Amino acid sequence: MKNKLHRFISSTVSYHDFKEAVNIASELDCGLEISRFGKLSEIEDNFEKNKQEFLQIARQNIKREGIENLLSWLETTDFFEAPASSRFHSAEAGGLCFHSINVYKRLLKLATEEFGEDKVNKESIAVIALFHDICKC
Repeated sequence: MKNKLHRFISSTVSYHDFKEAVNIASELDCGLEISRFGKLSEIEDNFEKNKQEFLQIARQNIKREGIENLLSWLETTDFFEAPASSRFHSAEAGGLCFHSINVYKRLLKLATEEFGEDKVNKESIAVIALFHDICKC
């Protein structure tokens, strides 16, 4: 049971599924090691802040038709609570949103340094960076 539960937790990409698995592990008292998720991280503590930053970046930079519909739909998913990965980068609750913001900031910086601020299409950078992992929600 412990190994099966461990595989479930390791392979999940849904924060809600992860929370359920942790609850099951606790109820079964199976000794599953969950210490890296046992304490809220800075990312988890800042769910709402990260969500608002993501939405602000999207609204300030993306003027394409349908962006508000996309953002509304995104709020019905677990995008803002889900980890970015099950075991690697930002593999914690809220990591997907946090990771997407970081990709945006890094891509914007690289493009600006390479091409100059006047040549950078901030809308395209926002679309690419913020929504590159949309399939994970």
